Amino acid sequence: MYINQTTDWPNFTWDREMINAKLVKVNKAAGFLEGRLSAIGFDAQQQAAVETLTHDIVASYEIEDVILNTNQVRSSVAQRMGVRIINNTEPSHYVEGIVEMVLDAVNNYN
Repeated sequence: MYINQTTDWPNFTWDREMINAKLVKVNKAAGFLEGRLSAIGFDAQQQAAVETLTHDIVASYEIEDVILNTNQVRSSVAQRMGVRIINNTEPSHYVEGIVEMVLDAVNNYN
């Protein structure tokens, strides 16, 4: 079932206390990660950002039963972020479009 097929779509309700408890854990983990990243240098941070975004894109499309070539996604993300990677793979136009759309959503979410 897709989220838009739920009976309450788009009028959702949630338990504020449960959400806040989870947000506290997420914020603590994010702070820990930020501290670790600050210690590893800019190049390693950029590589980590490429890997994270690549994983997010591939996993998001797997939800819809679309299997993307991870190497193509990684290469497209790295190229758009200006990061050099080993084993650069020429991405398809399809993958390029997906990466462009995701980066636009991430960078221009407002």
